[in-house]
Formats: sequence, C-alpha cells, structure tokens
Amino acid sequence: PCISPMIFSWAGVVGSLALVGGTALYTSCFQGWTFRSIIATSQVLLLAVNLLDLAWVLRLNVAFGIPDELFILGDEVLADIVERLNSMPFLIFAAKLCPTSVEASMFALFMGLSNFGSFAGQYLGSGVLKLLGGVNKPDFAGLTSYVLLRSGLRLLPLLLVPVLVPRGTPRDTAEQMGAAVGVMSADGSSDLEEADRALRSASANSSPADESVHTEHEQGV
Repeated sequence: PCISPMIFSWAGVVGSLALVGGTALYTSCFQGWTFRSIIATSQVLLLAVNLLDLAWVLRLNVAFGIPDELFILGDEVLADIVERLNSMPFLIFAAKLCPTSVEASMFALFMGLSNFGSFAGQYLGSGVLKLLGGVNKPDFAGLTSYVLLRSGLRLLPLLLVPVLVPRGTPRDTAEQMGAAVGVMSADGSSDLEEADRALRSASANSSPADESVHTEHEQGV
C-alpha cells in the first residue's frame, strides 16, 4: 500500500504520546509486579505487536475493514507503549542502585549500551536478511517468512530473564534490591568512611559548654 509521508509524520507524533501513556500504565498497574514478570510479559507483548506486521503483510486489516492509515497509527501506539513497559524496569533498577554523584555517568552508560544494542540488532538483522536472500520489490517474495522469523526471535530474551534479571519489585528499597553498604562514592571513599568523618566532624565542632556539661555528668556518675 502507498502511505503518504503525512501519515508517517503523524505516526511519530502518536508514538511520542504513547510513550507518556506507557509510563502512566507502568506507574498505575505494574509497580507491584516483579522485575522478571514485567520484562517477561512485555517481551510476549512485543511478540504480539510484531505479529500485527504479519497481519498487515497478509492484508488482514483490509479484510476486516480497517484502513492502512488507521492500522499503522494503532500499531505505532501499541508498539511504543509495550516498549516503554519493557524499558522502565531497567531505568528504575539503575536509578535505585546508582551511587551518589555519578548519576549522569550512569545514565550516559545506560543509554550508550541501549543504543549500541539497538544498532547492533539492526545490523545483525540486515545481515541475516541478506544471507537469506533479501526482500526485493515489487513482489517482496519471502516477506511473510521474515516477519515470522523476526517475531519468533522476540522470544529468545525470555531465556535470559531468570539468569540476568534480578528478583524483587520496583517498590523495593535499594537495600532490598542488593545495594552494597560499602559502595565507593565518587571521591573514592566508602559509605562507612563518610559516616566516620561525619562523627569526627560533629565531635570537633562541639562547643566548650557541651564539653563541660559532659565532664560534670561523668564526675557526677
């Protein structure tokens, strides 16, 4: 089907609004779920969203009376909502376990790894498509098989969920999520060292009146 550039522009706008909807849905419904449940469920939903592309390739939307333009907008909304649900647990986990004074570095590292994984997946997908013969116009032979293959590969991350995704829920505290007590801060000191310095500073800044009261109390005892 011929889709006008205006429709693709509106699809981007609708997708940006859907990200806000995905965040609201996560906040209202999924905070009580475990990290593993959220990621596993969102991966299965991503598979279902990818199968909508198969319905579009097979022209099932036209058979049910759904115009291509409306189908594309609905697909964009669902895809962005599910992708936001998939990414929110990682952001919450990183935010709670991030040491103080390195928040910007943590965010930059997180987004760098995310972008690297996204581009690596695109290049690997293009390579696999080329190895399998590719899809050429105007007949686009084999497109249905490639869409099925892409959708099926969405299930592979489910095998890594029990291994890589930690236990717990987004509502857990940093300590419950495994934050270490002696995590090094940006200046190279640990939390215990910072607490010791705070006690020493409080003792050094105590007034003479406080010291005399403390001495009189010890003499009285």
